[in-house]
Amino acid sequence: MHYWITTHWPRRVGDTRPLGNGVYLSHEKGEVGRDLRPGDLVLVYQSESGRTRVVTELDGTTHTAPCEKGKGGVVAIGRALTTVQRDEEAEVEQYTDGTAIHWEWRAPLEVLSTSGFVPRGELNRILGYKPTYNFRGFGDRSSGLKKIDQATYVEIEAAFRLSRPPGKALFSIEPPAGGPPGGEQAPHRRLKEYVANAPIEALREAGLVLTKMEHSFPTGDRADVVLSDRVGRAIAVEVEVDVGDQDRDIIGVLQALKYAVMLEPLYGRDPGDSRAILVAYSVSNRIRSVCERYEVECLIIDRAEVDAWHQARTRQVFPLPTPGDGSVTRV
Repeated sequence: MHYWITTHWPRRVGDTRPLGNGVYLSHEKGEVGRDLRPGDLVLVYQSESGRTRVVTELDGTTHTAPCEKGKGGVVAIGRALTTVQRDEEAEVEQYTDGTAIHWEWRAPLEVLSTSGFVPRGELNRILGYKPTYNFRGFGDRSSGLKKIDQATYVEIEAAFRLSRPPGKALFSIEPPAGGPPGGEQAPHRRLKEYVANAPIEALREAGLVLTKMEHSFPTGDRADVVLSDRVGRAIAVEVEVDVGDQDRDIIGVLQALKYAVMLEPLYGRDPGDSRAILVAYSVSNRIRSVCERYEVECLIIDRAEVDAWHQARTRQVFPLPTPGDGSVTRV
């Protein structure tokens, strides 16, 4: 895996597309991104200003499209979906300063998070640049794209995440008096405790941090486990035992979706910067297909692994499962 920083001008006034949705290179600088591969992580730096575009309509009339005021820092973290490829529909853009650029090369990004920010001064410190550096002409051949090493990426990513602490709620999250009814069976409790206390091992994902087990909402709802991931997204984990294919078995999926959305305003996450996960010992094909369609991550954990963790815990010895040993299935 490679790590990158790319620079963007601010969005144009009225543009509602997601921040950081791609890597863009001009027609003569496409080779700068030749090493970019699907899965690479990309930090998106937004400048404080950008060139005003001159737009020519079909009838020949023209108007200008200025940029919004930019933030001057890292505003998004994305994951490359493809290599850098020629965009056949890209037009030569004309600007009011008399310049023109053909953004011929593009690699779309899956935007992982916009719920964070690394200001230019902090970014300059991490990169070893002068405090006054403004990122004009940044990147190889002044392309706006530069590969960085993993240690540098991790430091910037940490600063991005900590700008909005994952465990700090913006609103009171105490539920109405009484709370949800009902008891809890041992298989459910044991699986929930494993996920909450050892999320990295249980879910096979680095950087997971527990926010709270039995997380209450002001609505009276209660999520089994709430986590944050390495880029600061809030994660609602709904724990079930065995999920069948009856109509009622959709409940766990619905709860995971609901809790994930509710976490966004509670923790100041941008819309979409949350994840819903369904964890169980078994999940029917019917429910798996629902999870896939509605982007609920579905993880199946072996009961023997949970039992082994609890046994080790009673001896104060915590096992370190080997990733990829087959005890967790993502579907």
